[in-house]
Amino acid sequence: MESELIKWPIARHHFGLKDIEEIYDSNDWKNICLFRSNIKTSDHLTLLKKMRSNKVFQENCDQKTEKQMRKYYKRPEIVPSMLELTKSNWILVSQNYTGLQFKLIDPSPGTQALLMIQIRGENRIKAEPKEFCASRGCGSVEDTLRPNEMCMN
Repeated sequence: MESELIKWPIARHHFGLKDIEEIYDSNDWKNICLFRSNIKTSDHLTLLKKMRSNKVFQENCDQKTEKQMRKYYKRPEIVPSMLELTKSNWILVSQNYTGLQFKLIDPSPGTQALLMIQIRGENRIKAEPKEFCASRGCGSVEDTLRPNEMCMN
């Protein structure tokens, strides 16, 4: 998997906050499905410029922005073609941020699978089972995603 990910433009190019800022600056922010940050501001571009020791989670539903973001990555070959990937995508950005608690990422209703790919840095993740599975004894799984690693849940 690592050899595939390092070929992505996002891994070869030093993709960072400035790139995200440019993509969203050229599009309309009104189609973001979900946005969370520990910085209190209503202007998302200002937020990206203020990032020092912070986190941003957002689910993007705008087709134009999705297309621009997908120039930087592609469907991993390991993911079967019969598995449909949804239109929306998530961007998780953090910089010098170490939280004591896991931050909830709640996928859109109907999401059957979640694919997480770590490009740079690392993130501690915890996958909780859906109620149906939890009631049958399924437990949560914790792990750390490092650069060029993928987790499918």
